[in-house]
Amino acid sequence: MINHIILKEEKNMPNKETKPIILCIDDEQDVLDSLYDTFMNRYEVKTATNGQEAMRIFDESDISIVITDQRMPDMEGTKILKQINEKKPTCKKILLTGYSDISAAIDAINTGSIDRYFNKPWDNEELLMVVEYLISAYNHDKFLEHMEQDIKYMETKNKIKNEELALLKNFIECYVIGVCLINTNSEIILMNQNALEILVYKDLNAVKGKKYNEVFMLDDNKKKEFLQKCKDKDMSFGEIQAITSDGTKIKVQINTIFNKHKNYELIGILVK
Repeated sequence: MINHIILKEEKNMPNKETKPIILCIDDEQDVLDSLYDTFMNRYEVKTATNGQEAMRIFDESDISIVITDQRMPDMEGTKILKQINEKKPTCKKILLTGYSDISAAIDAINTGSIDRYFNKPWDNEELLMVVEYLISAYNHDKFLEHMEQDIKYMETKNKIKNEELALLKNFIECYVIGVCLINTNSEIILMNQNALEILVYKDLNAVKGKKYNEVFMLDDNKKKEFLQKCKDKDMSFGEIQAITSDGTKIKVQINTIFNKHKNYELIGILVK
């Protein structure tokens, strides 16, 4: 088994030239206008007044977050978000509710159909903060999804053997995010330049052969915890520590995502 540990600094956040798209759904135009005004400066905002229109827009666009009212004439918000979750689980989902609908919102969270809910009237600053967090989580999920697809492609072209590590090294250097590869003996065998810089290592020889737990403080209990999160489709973050070459401990966020395939697991780690 080869484990892929992915590290990322804030300076290497996903490309922000293209604005993330938010889809807002409500049968009341004044509510849609309010949501549009709230997000228009930071994101591309699309609006729909009913479930059918919303699903059409969703199918035509790369939507990062859907925000919908619960009570609408043609389709309840929880039903819309359930359909969206089935089509694209990585899309983040927020439900706007009245106090009488809180039980429906909690049920939807427990089944994984929504990520957050807000009671009406909501606080704009709080909503903006949550949306920013969910956009970040969406970008991380999307990156890991692309990385998984690339690794699958590599597997169809090459078996991962010692003599092919040079090819694999060229492959991981293509990523702006730091990548570390660990073999079945829990030893570090490769790091791209970004990972070496994050962990303050001069070159690969300075870290090659180290046990991963000499660098990443991810014990068996923490590993089991994140494996369970993956099983439960829980995309939340968890904090661990990493140790740089000079012994400094740095806090990192792991966002995981153990993608089990024939011969590796994928672990995502984001440096604060």
